[in-house]
Amino acid sequence: MLLVAVLCFGSEIYGGKRWLWFFQPSEIAKLSVIVLMAALCGDDGAMGLKVKGSGFKSFLIMMALVSVPCSLILMEPDLGTTLTLVPASLIIMFVARIWRRGLVSIVSIGV
Repeated sequence: MLLVAVLCFGSEIYGGKRWLWFFQPSEIAKLSVIVLMAALCGDDGAMGLKVKGSGFKSFLIMMALVSVPCSLILMEPDLGTTLTLVPASLIIMFVARIWRRGLVSIVSIGV
């Protein structure tokens, strides 16, 4: 909700709306997404939810979780925060063994 509030009420500095009063909500979102992904991939899961298996379906769930905040952050525009959030989420998925073959392929094509 804070990322949407930045787009509506944020102060524009040098052509970008990144600040909401005295802080950047994109930094909070970055930390929140990383912690949520780690919790979902953990043994217990977050709030009773757990990403089951290591297939393509788990990959799509995790990418949907990352794509919403990333698209809102890119609308600010704040490419730097997005460029730290995406690799961190890919590393979490790789360590959690979520669709490793596909992740390696996607990263290889990106590089």
